[in-house]
Order: sequence, then structure tokens, then C-alpha cells
Amino acid sequence: MRMPFRESSGRPRFMSHTITANAPAAAPSANPARVLAVEDDPVSRRVLELHLKRLGHEVALVSDVASAKHLLGPGERLRYDCVITDFRMPGETGLALLDWLRGEDPTLAAIVLTATGERQTVLDALRAGACDFIEKPYRQVDLAAAVDTAVGTTRQRRRHLSAEAETMAVGQMQRRLLQSS
Repeated sequence: MRMPFRESSGRPRFMSHTITANAPAAAPSANPARVLAVEDDPVSRRVLELHLKRLGHEVALVSDVASAKHLLGPGERLRYDCVITDFRMPGETGLALLDWLRGEDPTLAAIVLTATGERQTVLDALRAGACDFIEKPYRQVDLAAAVDTAVGTTRQRRRHLSAEAETMAVGQMQRRLLQSS
């Protein structure tokens, strides 16, 4: 099924995004998550939202990096289990978001959406800390696998960080007890 939209001239045009009836559908995720999706194209953003909701995830959508940074501000970023960002957007790119995330919350895993054939983009994204990338147009099963991996990565990193903090707190208590005796 092709999705028509109207150009500014008023003529209908068809997007390259296709959803076919025989495309493999992914089963709902066993680990529903809260996903932040950053996509500047309204049609792509809507398709991404539909796919993520079909997988059982709660989705927050924004159209640019500045809005994503606002939603991921202090006290808010732990609300999300995964970020999916388009690479090429007006203003800041998905790579800028990855760089920012790495400094703000290195536990939050991110997936980068790229156009087909952008090999250097993929390498740059992985070097910047993306845990995965998906080429457009993507299949729902590929999106499901990438999101499950990213959510698992985020949750594992956060458990590790929590265990590390608990271990440090126990060590500090033990030192205080030894000093007071």
C-alpha cells in the first residue's frame, strides 16, 4: 500500500515508504518499553509510531533534536528505555543527539535510522555510541529486533550502574564502621 500525500502544488504524490500486506509482522514485544522517536518527516514519524505501538511500546514523538533534548532533560531521561533518531534532519543531526546523549546519559541506548547506502553515516553513528542502525525503508521485524536489543542494553546498563552505586555505598558504610570502632 502506498501512502499518498499532497505536495505544495496540490498534486498527490506517493512516498517511498511502503507497507505491504505480506511484509513479515513482528510479534508484540515481551518487554514493552517507553521509546522516544526523533524523525523530521511527518509520514515517516507516523509509520514509526504505528510500528512501535503495534509492538506494544509507549511512544513519544518529536521532529527535531532540540525537542528531543528537552524531553530528555534532567529528571526525565530515566523515563525512556530507548531513543530512535533519524540521522539527517534540518538543524542538528542524529549524530549531534548521540554525542549529547553520551555526555548526559550514557545508559540510554540509541538506534539511528539511515537512508540506504549511507555506509559512512552508519560507521559514524556506531562510533558516536549508537547501539544499532536501521536502513530505510525498514521491515517491522528489523525494528522490533533493534528496539528489543536497545531496551535490553539500557536496562542492563542501568542495573549495572545501580549495583555499582549500592556497592560503593556499602563500602563507605563499612569504612565508617571500621573507623568508629
